[in-house]
Amino acid sequence: MPDTCTDTENTLFLSEALKFLGVDGNFTALQAESHTDKREATAATVTAIIIICILAMMMIVGTAYDVIFLQWPKWRVQWQQKEEEKNKMSLFTANGGDIASMPQQTQGVDDDEPLIIKNDIQQPTLAPRGKLVKALLAFSVYTNGSKVLNTSQPPGAISCIHGIRFLSMTWVILGHLFAFGIQDIDNLASEVPILLSRWTFDAIANAFVSVDSFFTLSGLLVAYVTVTEMKKRNGWNLNWGLFYFHRFWRSCFSHSWYLSNDMQFFLVSPLMLIPFYFNTFLGLASCGIFFLTHIITTGVLSAQHKWGATLISAAADGGLASYFQDYYEAPWCRIGPYIVGIVTGYFLATKRDKIKLTWLRATIGWVVATAVALAVLYGLRGDIKGDHRSSVSTAALYNALARSAWGACVCWVIVACVTGWGGFVNTLLSWSPFVVLGRLTYMAYLFHISLIAIFFGNQDTLFHLNGFNIAVLFLGVVVATYGISFVLMLALESPMIGLEKVFLPQRRKD
Repeated sequence: MPDTCTDTENTLFLSEALKFLGVDGNFTALQAESHTDKREATAATVTAIIIICILAMMMIVGTAYDVIFLQWPKWRVQWQQKEEEKNKMSLFTANGGDIASMPQQTQGVDDDEPLIIKNDIQQPTLAPRGKLVKALLAFSVYTNGSKVLNTSQPPGAISCIHGIRFLSMTWVILGHLFAFGIQDIDNLASEVPILLSRWTFDAIANAFVSVDSFFTLSGLLVAYVTVTEMKKRNGWNLNWGLFYFHRFWRSCFSHSWYLSNDMQFFLVSPLMLIPFYFNTFLGLASCGIFFLTHIITTGVLSAQHKWGATLISAAADGGLASYFQDYYEAPWCRIGPYIVGIVTGYFLATKRDKIKLTWLRATIGWVVATAVALAVLYGLRGDIKGDHRSSVSTAALYNALARSAWGACVCWVIVACVTGWGGFVNTLLSWSPFVVLGRLTYMAYLFHISLIAIFFGNQDTLFHLNGFNIAVLFLGVVVATYGISFVLMLALESPMIGLEKVFLPQRRKD
């Protein structure tokens, strides 16, 4: 209501509106809170401002030290080299010489060749770099920004993962725009039934499998990195304390159910990884026990609670709270894709060069993976539209297997891209800008919900839902989320990784 309305007028308006809907009764006077742009500086606000100022100061000082004492001497030497080479070429051509006939050691340095520091150029003297200095340098915007924006990939990297991360994150953002903005839509009753009647909207109404893509990638990377490290060390005697602390230091936030689940999966991952070191069969058996337990548990719980196959059908049955708490957020019901990722990561780490696909096998793989993914995503048309309800047994089967099947499809895409059968899919997913955007996905996940809440919370009117409005809002949220995530990456995640390397014991590489 406008802030010019009194409490008595607001009470009258509400009374008349309810009478129009056929609701009678007596109403006490409403105590309305007038809208104002003024905000009270609470203790939490002051604390946050202090922390932000400290981080900003560390970034400024760290960047200044890095540029003045470390980077500038290097730049000066390179500049002196280029000037020296330029002067030699000018002198040589001035004396009638041909550049093509110049001795190789006096020609300009080729772009692919490293710079050679001449003896007559003074070498830069770097300042002492103790732990405190290294800790300060961990906040350098210049160094951290260079690392984040670097698109080069080391040998053996699975480059298509970056594209999968970014595209999956944009899918999550699109789904959350509807999930968290639905209460602020003015034409909800008229527009939502129209959207649900379109099969194209299933990609949003059933977008929850995008989370399973991240569970799959998490399991795959944990297995790939850990098994590769085991091979290098010729044993499984890793620094398991650092193995756990690194993840706890980076991922453990109580406000996110996804990160809580991922942390719990990470805790039990050695029980699936260590058996692989002794024998492939033992590793598969261990993963199989976890997977079979997951399937049986999920199927039985789904049948007992009579959960629907989708969130929409669960909401229609009045069991939304149970669906979310006991199934959607329960780690024992969500570990399936993580296990699929672990198995795939192991084989990529140990038998990557031995995976040989023929044209026929690759074609069959793409057809099967595409069909399964489409069935998982678009196979619940009746449940989403509302004109058909899956039986309890069918819903239980879907809840037990669908998410793992989606993870298997994601793993096929990765295997096909790694083995050279990815085609244009690999070209797209391995696009160099996705390397940068993929690194920012973690911060984007943490921040995007807050940005959505800020947007809807600052509107003076309700949001009118249509295709154009949601498209513009979606693109704006994606761009703003990743832009802010870049700043948060420089201020939080990159410095924390740097501090970990400084203060935590690192095992010497063999």
